[in-house]
Amino acid sequence: MGDKKGKKKGGGEEDESTLQLYRLYKKKCEFNGVPISKLFKEKLDYAIEEEEHITKIHMWEEIGPVGIRAIMDSLSEIQYQHTKSVRLWKVRAQDEGTRTICNYMEKVKTLELLDLMDNQISKLGCEFLGRMVQNIFNKYYLIQTQI
Repeated sequence: MGDKKGKKKGGGEEDESTLQLYRLYKKKCEFNGVPISKLFKEKLDYAIEEEEHITKIHMWEEIGPVGIRAIMDSLSEIQYQHTKSVRLWKVRAQDEGTRTICNYMEKVKTLELLDLMDNQISKLGCEFLGRMVQNIFNKYYLIQTQI
């Protein structure tokens, strides 16, 4: 499923970010009044049990924009560095969920693949995605021109 959690961070301590993610996600769901995603909980439970990290978040469960916000805000707040791929199919992310996905991508910067198929995203959500991609391109271009 992903990298082993038992591997040490640079400072020699174990990386417990997946366990932190699980705890924070449960709190955010409770605070926002949304049910915990069955698929995401299974993924978290497995990763914790196997001492691994979550490198892929692939979901097709309708959790809506507030459910997406609970996941993405949790990932952002703990600066979860392990997720490389997010595929959200028919989760009803809508514009609000799309905005929180973009916020996560801007903060953490580890995501390599984003797939948002059939999520009721309007022109506004596309603008969020466009600005995020433009910001990433501008930062990359600035780095390349300085080399």
